Amino acid sequence: MGTMTRPLFAALFALIVACGGDSTSTAGDLGNLVFSFYSDYEMGTVSLTDASFATGVTHHISVRIKEYRQTINYSLTHYFVDAAGFTVTSDTCPDHYDTACIPGFSIKATKAGTVTVKAFEGEHDGSTLIDSVTLTFKEMADIEPIVKGRGPWEAVFDQIEPEEDRFVVEKGTQVIFVPVPLDGAGKRLLANFDCSYTFDDDTMVVPGRNVDSTPYEDDSEWWLVGPANFYFVEEGEVTLTVTETESGFSSEALFEVVPMTLP
Repeated sequence: MGTMTRPLFAALFALIVACGGDSTSTAGDLGNLVFSFYSDYEMGTVSLTDASFATGVTHHISVRIKEYRQTINYSLTHYFVDAAGFTVTSDTCPDHYDTACIPGFSIKATKAGTVTVKAFEGEHDGSTLIDSVTLTFKEMADIEPIVKGRGPWEAVFDQIEPEEDRFVVEKGTQVIFVPVPLDGAGKRLLANFDCSYTFDDDTMVVPGRNVDSTPYEDDSEWWLVGPANFYFVEEGEVTLTVTETESGFSSEALFEVVPMTLP
């Protein structure tokens, strides 16, 4: 597994896909709000404050009321941080929403550390503090792909575990990747990010597509939706590079494609 971006000499395609589960939440310090983050993979942590977010990536936090107080207009909630290296952007509620609308916020850290996000009714100066939450950020040390594959003529996708330093798949296998960021201790970090997938030998892999429906007109295109997926079409070894597109952080995984075993 690598940790820095490098050029690829034979990658003729790079598909950008949303990496898209587990919900991790915590109540605010004042008990008025609940802060939640949804990840595309299991975290196994009970509280949002027990987990850590990846640096260099923008994260969106959803917020809901825990203890409703009539004296607060929650639709005017704005979020602030008072620390260098952290930026937070408040969501806004549509004009037609009443006090039941609770905007969330996006946050990004350029360095590791902890930061307290404070929620105010209205602007920061002279407004009412609604709640606060302390979040922890750590640098990514690796991106571990969860690999799910459907073998030739099989009906379902099963998780493929690595064998020593590589993933072994049969020729004709269709695979889907779920990238998971790890810290220096190998512990999972919170992050949902866009990734590009490239291979060092594009003759061994072709991208797949999902067909949602076929239009009635014979000369119309099919509607293609769903997660990016790939087919291994040649035997041999091929290296996958997963790159997080916002930070540029990348990691590699080796695949060995073996002969197809027919049912």
